[in-house]
Amino acid sequence: MRAVNVIGEVERAFGIRFPLISLFHAPTIAQFAEHVDREISLRRENCEHTDLATIVGAVRTFIVENYLGGQENGLQDGDSFLDQEIIDPMRLYELVDFLQETYGISMEDDALAGGNLDSIDSVSRFLHRRLNGKGSAGSPSDAGNLVSKNQ
Repeated sequence: MRAVNVIGEVERAFGIRFPLISLFHAPTIAQFAEHVDREISLRRENCEHTDLATIVGAVRTFIVENYLGGQENGLQDGDSFLDQEIIDPMRLYELVDFLQETYGISMEDDALAGGNLDSIDSVSRFLHRRLNGKGSAGSPSDAGNLVSKNQ
């Protein structure tokens, strides 16, 4: 039971999911800490230089494959997931899981509010800010360019 608690705390603190077996492969605190540090470094290296266009493509692919049955059906990057019934609110957790697992981030309740997850554009800008540790996801023209590409 303690092992489950440790894994849960690590997931919450670092936003990285580890299988329970990882504790058995690294049975001491020092070994497990090394394992966590390695995973954090790998994720940072993979995501640190992820540009906005790459994020948009990954989010779009996930939405089309998981919510639209593989058919884009005229989906625009600025289309509201909820207003246009692209994502049922009860299935929004799937998008959150995808973002957390793919980009190694932890999403607290405040990240789920304020329209951060309402369109491909908003998800991508939010994720870009989180990955790059910036207050904004680039210039306002970047966001306009994303929408205009798909019109």
